Amino acid sequence: MRPSRFTEEQIIGLLKEQETGAALGNMAPVEFAMKSTLEKQAA
Repeated sequence: MRPSRFTEEQIIGLLKEQETGAALGNMAPVEFAMKSTLEKQAA
């Protein structure tokens, strides 16, 4: 399995932000790589 591009702390922080209702477009640029994954999970 290949290593993640993101640290566990970055992923947890992003998921917590999304849970509070933060718009994906307002998140830090490095997190945009995860945008499509989060949109798929939210659907």
